[in-house]
Amino acid sequence: MIITKNRLDEKVPKEMIPTRLDSALNLYTNINYENNSGILVYNINPTTWNCLYSFYEMNHKFTMDYYQFKKEDLTYRELIEEFEQVYKKVYEEEQGKIKNTRKQILIDEYKKTFHL
Repeated sequence: MIITKNRLDEKVPKEMIPTRLDSALNLYTNINYENNSGILVYNINPTTWNCLYSFYEMNHKFTMDYYQFKKEDLTYRELIEEFEQVYKKVYEEEQGKIKNTRKQILIDEYKKTFHL
């Protein structure tokens, strides 16, 4: 499902309220084409540093299982805002994974993955 701007204030059906919070943004997969191996990366926001975020996901991503939102009757906007607040508090402030730290981990993971 894609949550567009015009749907932000719609109520989230109760059966669709997530119980797991996760920072996964991209899709990547190994490919084999005409005897060549490679990797296919899909990035939802190619204008930012996260174009290789897939490699960062390996060991350092933000995940919370069994999360319960503060209220049951929420809009998509409220769901997104609460996720962003929890992400900032738990992942950035408590775990110290601020943007520059995440970038360095990403670079290290990428180098390790491709033996650079």
